[in-house]
Amino acid sequence: MTDIATVFALWKGGFLHDADVVAWADAALLANADPGQALIDLSLNGPARCARWAERDFPPNAARLTGPQAFALHALLVDLDRIDSVLVFATAAASAAMGGDLEQPEVQLGYELDHLLDDCGDPQACVARARAALPPMLPACRQVLADLLPESHGLPLRDPSAR
Repeated sequence: MTDIATVFALWKGGFLHDADVVAWADAALLANADPGQALIDLSLNGPARCARWAERDFPPNAARLTGPQAFALHALLVDLDRIDSVLVFATAAASAAMGGDLEQPEVQLGYELDHLLDDCGDPQACVARARAALPPMLPACRQVLADLLPESHGLPLRDPSAR
């Protein structure tokens, strides 16, 4: 079963709605004989309220997606036909790349997109670069997602730019 830290990290990243997290927590409670206090708290209070608690009171607050995980999720959920979605992806890819291994293609792309957005101030070139570079990278992104969510239980992941 997908663990609470992963689900909470996905919510913090904007990939899940509050109601989806609560529904997941409710289902996990029913499936677990000894669910633990954090899962009960998440089910009863929702992720937004739990996020305001200290890590000692709600340990999943420490959960974070790795740079490659965040990149893969954004890459798989971006709508390349929507400029706003591509720009959200580009900003996230740039952020995920910072301090990463320059041998990794997602880190290289993140730095390129950051350069086009911030140094050149050219969002059109950034969108064009993302649209060209992303499709060949998607198989590797799918593998990262399979590793992150081996059993997603139908979590309805969403593009964080979608409102």
